[in-house]
Amino acid sequence: MFEPFFPPGRLVYTKSNFLRNLSDETIEALARCVGKSPSPYTFAPFVEHWHGAATRVPPDAAAFPHRQHTWNFFAWSIWTDPAETEKNIRWIRECWEGLKPFLIAGAYGNYVTDEGDAVAREAYGCNYDRLVALKNKYDPTNFFRMNHNITPSQAATLAVSNQSQRFSRSNVEALLPSLL
Repeated sequence: MFEPFFPPGRLVYTKSNFLRNLSDETIEALARCVGKSPSPYTFAPFVEHWHGAATRVPPDAAAFPHRQHTWNFFAWSIWTDPAETEKNIRWIRECWEGLKPFLIAGAYGNYVTDEGDAVAREAYGCNYDRLVALKNKYDPTNFFRMNHNITPSQAATLAVSNQSQRFSRSNVEALLPSLL
């Protein structure tokens, strides 16, 4: 579904958070970002309405806990020339900073890039520690470490290095249902 937006070779940077509300002030802050992206491939700012079945799932029933918020803001900057990386990232961050007074901590995990443990903790909220436990069990070497990574605990990493265990297909298959 998203493949046409992200053909091979394009660079991407995203920021996302839920909005407190869609007040006039929020809309004005969003409007200040419109049409100012340095890349023609960028789609931002974007507001998603969360409703229906997705909002009726208990926070601890899946990895994603933030189902009680009605509006989600995200901005995806997409560009082709690596020399334009700094200005595209700066534009997204400036847009996000302008919206910060209207944002709630936490984001939809698929709409964030790797910005460290704090962002991952916000994205997974009350489920973060449970996900670390799963990561310790099924991916203690941190093989799956792209984007918004959940890092295994240091103890799990050391245990694996001492035992020289390898990732098995059965471990991956067992992990996937718990993340979905």
